[in-house]
Amino acid sequence: MAQAVLFSGQCAWFAFSLVCPRSCMSWRSRSMWSCWSAGVPSQENTEREEFDMRDGKRRNPTLLQSGQGFERGSRGSGSSARCDAVVTIDTKTDPTEIPEPDLGPGEFLIDVHKDEDGAGLEIESISGMLLVAKLKRGPMIAWNAEHAHEPHLMVKAGDRIVGVNGVESESSRLIDELKRGTRLRLVMRHPREFKVCLEKKGRELGMCVIGGNVKLDMLKISALRAGVVEDWNRSHSSAAIASGDRIISVNGIDNEPAKMLDELRANGVLHVTVIRPS
Repeated sequence: MAQAVLFSGQCAWFAFSLVCPRSCMSWRSRSMWSCWSAGVPSQENTEREEFDMRDGKRRNPTLLQSGQGFERGSRGSGSSARCDAVVTIDTKTDPTEIPEPDLGPGEFLIDVHKDEDGAGLEIESISGMLLVAKLKRGPMIAWNAEHAHEPHLMVKAGDRIVGVNGVESESSRLIDELKRGTRLRLVMRHPREFKVCLEKKGRELGMCVIGGNVKLDMLKISALRAGVVEDWNRSHSSAAIASGDRIISVNGIDNEPAKMLDELRANGVLHVTVIRPS
């Protein structure tokens, strides 16, 4: 459950924050063959790639219309099996067939394979954007380790997933593509990041933040009102805080939303790192 706290004296309330469940990231590809012949039973093939029965070469499965099957001679006999149709539920996306994307400002390209637990991240959909909420052990952590000396290529909470395997669309379509592929070629975009220094001096902070969801390593600013933040915004237009921004660090504390909330409540001087997905 997500906890929302209004920093205005003793007033507080609770809210919920919805995040796409882990299962969104860990579907498996599967194809089924429907075959018939006198004396040859139907078989189900669950490999991600199939052999073309005509020449034994490995190819991606293709969808055939009824009646467009092919004959296969059975080893050691004159019998044959006819595949009447191939029903493809899902297939592996081959990124080599995807055109190289044109990257915009702040965007970068990553190429990873899902493992048995999926892509290794939690995602959040907000205002039509698909955001990384949290990294988990798996392909994304491994990618970051491989690119530790190239921080601009590292994935972190708050990054936006712009495209998946050549598809750039609304968040629901991107989620579908994340489910489908076993190999993922993702166009990512870093958020804008800026620093804020707030001094309460006995006054109300004047913002409501949502946190406490186990899938989120940051705090979401859900509303503003009169207080210290409003004063900061008037004198720092280039680093003004807005509703929808995320707090990723408070006085050096990060990745622990509960501790960041405590720090916002208790400390009179706050050095806050804010990100704004775009």
